[in-house]
This record gives sequence, structure tokens and C-alpha cells, in this order.
Amino acid sequence: MLPSSCRYILVSAPAFCEEALIPIWVNAGTTGFIEEDSRDRKVWKVFFNEDINDAALQDCVEASELVGTDVRAALATLPLEDWGTRWMQYFKPVEIAPQLVVTTDGVPYHPKSSENVITIVAGMAFGTGQHATTQLIARAIVADFPSRKWHRMLDMGTGSGILGLVGLMMGVAQVDGVDNDGDALEVAKENAFKNGKLDRFFLTTTLSDIQGPYPVIVANILLNPLVEMVDVLVTLLSSNGDIYLSGIVLDQVAPLRQAYESKGLTWVATQTQGEWAMLHLRKN
Repeated sequence: MLPSSCRYILVSAPAFCEEALIPIWVNAGTTGFIEEDSRDRKVWKVFFNEDINDAALQDCVEASELVGTDVRAALATLPLEDWGTRWMQYFKPVEIAPQLVVTTDGVPYHPKSSENVITIVAGMAFGTGQHATTQLIARAIVADFPSRKWHRMLDMGTGSGILGLVGLMMGVAQVDGVDNDGDALEVAKENAFKNGKLDRFFLTTTLSDIQGPYPVIVANILLNPLVEMVDVLVTLLSSNGDIYLSGIVLDQVAPLRQAYESKGLTWVATQTQGEWAMLHLRKN
């Protein structure tokens, strides 16, 4: 069940601080965030469940402000019904890959006949399709599926389930999604149901519930967990399988590539969007 209200911190900072701020929010247990641009600064609403204690939130505020002298953060609380209304005020349908649009109920959108549409609920999990890292992997799935024809996919750190849904929309027969955030999985289940894919989208918080090998793995997380999970992910990847890694910025490409190439994977491509990057590697 989703909470009846959510706690959030309002953070204002120069755009270049994002790389340092996101791990702080993730470690504090954020359930998601909204990002707005304001000239050369960004403003984020960083959301938490109602049961997070004030001390933990204050620690997150202080840690955020320690990132730089020009970072400002403050606490707030929002009833969930207000959150849903306000979330839709900020949300705009987005084409995350050619002819593939993410939208939500309550936001008017009239798709073209050639477009596939993923409809998501107004939830608080990561993954509304707005972020560059989601779009980088989504475009890669759409571009590569016609030649690779994967039958199974592992979506590691599935969040709201968007990347798994992209795979299912393209024709992957079965997707397994793993996330350690139970609230995120509730949103992912709702999204899978809303798009008629729940019967082909298995969701769990536990790695022991899934069984490889997978011909394709997607992982849109952060650098440190991607490096820490290298042995697990390489083991779960089938021979000649593809892995798409994102959640990294440009200067993190080299160490991440080295970590996976050291396990025998072959680099295929690096795609970038702004300051963000995605690595595509293949298992020999």
C-alpha cells in the first residue's frame, strides 16, 4: 500500500551538484523526486514515506547542503492526494524513444497511430521517463531488439518498471524486475497492470527469487552499486547476452567500463545525453 502522505525536502542547487546529491537522497531512502530547471540552477522536490523520522530527514537536509555553499534545502510534508494532483501539474508526456511515449492518467495526450504508449500512475518511485538515463536505455532497447530478439529480460533496480515495460512493448516475452524498495515495486505492479503486462512482469525485492541466465540485462542505478554488483550481473548474463548500464555521468564511464571488461565482457557502445551516459557491453 502507498502511504497516505509523503515527506519531502525542497532542494535548490546549481545543476552540476546533481551527481553528488542523488546518492545522498537514495541512501536516505527517497521514494523519488521531481526536477525543475530554473536558469542555471535546478530545484528538486525529494520525496520520502510518511514514516521517516524527523532526525533522518534533517540529516538528509544537512548532508545535501554540505555538497556546496550554494545548495539550499528545507523540509515539507504533503498529503498523498495533493501529491498526486501536484505531480500531474509537473508531468508532461515524453517520447523516451522513437515512437514510444510515456504519459499518465489525468494528463491529456492523443497518440499518433504509429506511437506506442506506456501509461504510468502518479506514483513516487524512480522512473517517469523524464530522466536522460531512462531515455538512453529505452532508446537502446528499441534500436537493438529487432536484431537481438531477446526472450527474457532482467530489469535490475526496476523502480517504476518503465524499462521493463519498454522491453515488453518491444516483444520481450518475460521480464523480471528487482528492486529493494517495496514501495517502488507497488508502483511498478500498478504500472504493469495498467499497461496489461502484469502477467509477464515478475517483480521482487529478492535476488534469490530470480533465475538466470538472461539474454539482456538493464540496470539504471548509480556507479557504486553497478560496480559492487558486477559479479552478480555478469553471472546472470547469458553467453552472447547484452547488458545496458546507466545512472552514470560522463567521467564515470571509464571506471565502470573497466570493471565489466575485467570480467570478460566486451564493450559495444557508449551513448550520451547531456552529462549522462549509458554503457552497452556483451558477454563473449
